[in-house]
Amino acid sequence: MAELSILLTLGFMIVAAAFSLFIARWFKQPALLGYLLAGIIVGPAGLKLINSPEEIALVSELGIIFLLFTVGAETDLLKFLRSGPTLLIGGFAQILLTILIVLFVLPSIGLQAGLYVGLAVALSSTMLVVKLLQDKKMLHSLHGQLILGFLLVQDLAVILALPLLAADVSSLNIGYFELLALKGIVLIGALILLSKMAFPKLYASAAHSSELLYLTALATCFAFIGLAYFLQLSLAIGAFLGGLAIARLPYNVEAASSMRGLRDFFVMLFFVALGTQLDFNVGSVPLSYVVSIILLLFILKPLVFYVITQIAGYGTNTASKVAFGLLQMSEFSLILLVQGKNSAVIPPAEYSFTIMLAAFSMAVTPYMMEHGPRIVESLKKSSKLKFFSNYELFSRKLKALQHVSEKKLHHHIIVLGGGRTGKHMALNLGKSYPIVVVDHDPNVVQFFRKKGMMSVYGNAHNTEILDHLHVEKARLVVCTMPDEEEAKFVLNYLKRTHPKVPVFVKASYYEDAWELYKAGADYVVLSEIIGGHVFTENVEHYLDTGKPLRPVDMVRLKERLLEERETHHSRQEWL
Repeated sequence: MAELSILLTLGFMIVAAAFSLFIARWFKQPALLGYLLAGIIVGPAGLKLINSPEEIALVSELGIIFLLFTVGAETDLLKFLRSGPTLLIGGFAQILLTILIVLFVLPSIGLQAGLYVGLAVALSSTMLVVKLLQDKKMLHSLHGQLILGFLLVQDLAVILALPLLAADVSSLNIGYFELLALKGIVLIGALILLSKMAFPKLYASAAHSSELLYLTALATCFAFIGLAYFLQLSLAIGAFLGGLAIARLPYNVEAASSMRGLRDFFVMLFFVALGTQLDFNVGSVPLSYVVSIILLLFILKPLVFYVITQIAGYGTNTASKVAFGLLQMSEFSLILLVQGKNSAVIPPAEYSFTIMLAAFSMAVTPYMMEHGPRIVESLKKSSKLKFFSNYELFSRKLKALQHVSEKKLHHHIIVLGGGRTGKHMALNLGKSYPIVVVDHDPNVVQFFRKKGMMSVYGNAHNTEILDHLHVEKARLVVCTMPDEEEAKFVLNYLKRTHPKVPVFVKASYYEDAWELYKAGADYVVLSEIIGGHVFTENVEHYLDTGKPLRPVDMVRLKERLLEERETHHSRQEWL
């Protein structure tokens, strides 16, 4: 009967999760909010179908384990260590400052509860923000890279903090830390040994079969969990280090991807179980706690990120995008709050209120990322924001990325977008003409500068960049951005302000080409259609002669491959 009860509980959770996810998708909200809603529906606050979520607590905690394993597998520690003081010092400073403020303004909740709540408020959601940046094609932009760096610092900080927070305060003495360090050395030693000696050959063999790769990754995860359990360390730490052990292998992404289905299922169970434990009777929460947490999360936290990014020299616009992008609380925040509640450190009412506030912060994130920077731009005239915009110190790195010699801006060609099409065009035309490449990825800007070419950081919507490049003196403007709406915006601006300058645009569909010609484009290249014609021509030639139209130049192909890797995997010197 116990087995049947667990199956029914799982069934209720899965059905409710599917239903709630439809609702979340309909309102364009994160899946995590849908799962919390599912827990509320089937839990004591809703239909009361599940009154004892403890039955599946152990199973649902596998979600945390698999989540941390995939985070570890996709973490490049070397890239992190090379990322510079902005992210390392700034990221840890933001966390420490938030915790100290919580302890200062809420002394009544105690030291241990203050540490839990402070760290929970300091963290931001990696899963949510990365998805939003990917949807907007801004993952490789300047603010996208800064946000990713801060998120990585936060993820590593919470991994290190979990075992310390779980420990009894009275046991935190020198002997405890010595023993913890010794256990950590054993676990990290196993990581280094296996990742250098055993895993390269093991995963090279396993990579020939997707099933074998999946099982090998799963076995690695549980092997490190077992070692952590034997050493009496956090299972979450073991899972993260297990992922880290394969992070430098060529198959790390495939291994992590193979476990995503399993991870997502157990993560879903974890958050649905979390939703069943929410208590809406939060009237007993002290008003000081409510006001302090709201102000910390929605005012102080983004302000800290804003100031750190400004001091680093990235300017008002980038700083506001970073601040609003990291405003929300994290999935790890919820894990911390659960641990605090289970340890009887965080009172139930404060726990439920903070969980609901975390869910609300995630729900408003897409809107804050969209409209927040515009609000900041409109407030630039206020004295506080004017302080930052008036001093070149606070935009020195941004200005360095946007610097170009004005003496060379004469009869030049402006290429908007340094992706595959833009890069190919710029590298070839650059042999005969002065070229300026504009791109929102700072790695692309650095790539062209290393080639001795002019390149500036910027977004096509920023018309100041176009004016800065003296469009009126340009021979030609070429738009290679994949977004037709962005291309249309640039085209309308250029034809309104500089109608004599020819503008070539890339499009994917005939309808887009028609609209672009109507907007005034001098020439529209249908890149995918041309690619289809070339592909067809090669196939027909092979069918007629038995040989490809042109022999494959492997040397040139390898050069292009290395250039592509250099663009996106080089050291981020702009940080």
